[in-house]
Amino acid sequence: MTVLDFHMQEDAIYLITDTMVSEAQSMEPILFTTKVFPVPHWEGLICGTGIMQFINNWFHKAVSNILATDVVLLDEFAPDQLRELWARGYAENEGDYSSTIYHLGFDRAMNRFVGFSYRSTNDFISERLEYGTLIKPNPENIDNFELTNFPEDFIELAESQKLEDESKSVSERVGVGGSVIAYRLWRQESEDGQILVNTLIWKCHEFSDAAKAYQMACANLPA
Repeated sequence: MTVLDFHMQEDAIYLITDTMVSEAQSMEPILFTTKVFPVPHWEGLICGTGIMQFINNWFHKAVSNILATDVVLLDEFAPDQLRELWARGYAENEGDYSSTIYHLGFDRAMNRFVGFSYRSTNDFISERLEYGTLIKPNPENIDNFELTNFPEDFIELAESQKLEDESKSVSERVGVGGSVIAYRLWRQESEDGQILVNTLIWKCHEFSDAAKAYQMACANLPA
């Protein structure tokens, strides 16, 4: 996984990610995909960083096997279920890679958005997220980033992340490219006083080398 930037506050969540998947050794593009999964029955999102296959498998496991009303109740089951999934195909190579899962969603009991992270490097212990901005990868030249305009500020940030990533050696890169997908969740009160949680998703940007990256991915297709 590559770019994942989000800002969480009590009444809204703003998030972007890129779409490119890279080959682990060469870091050349091999696929373009969706990296954030809406879970409207939990009024939230599931996403992560690290191993794409693990994140995809967790999403399918969560929505297919876990009975919960929201991400808060999901949090009670997630650590044990994540450990079980990790042990069935990833733990033996744990020194070579890691993954972090994020659950972002609305807590109706508290009438606000909340978030949880689960890191393989911390045995998937539940960690409550603070309000504010998370940036991955975090460019060295970005200090005191503030999200004022969405998605414009995050698009500019993603361009910086891509530029810095490409300045590194191949072994140090995470791979950034394709398009930028924006996600916005916000709380709204209807005329009859009902609390609504809205989700808006759209492709908000395309990197300048997206066409070239697609051609490289095509060239990398198995014969």
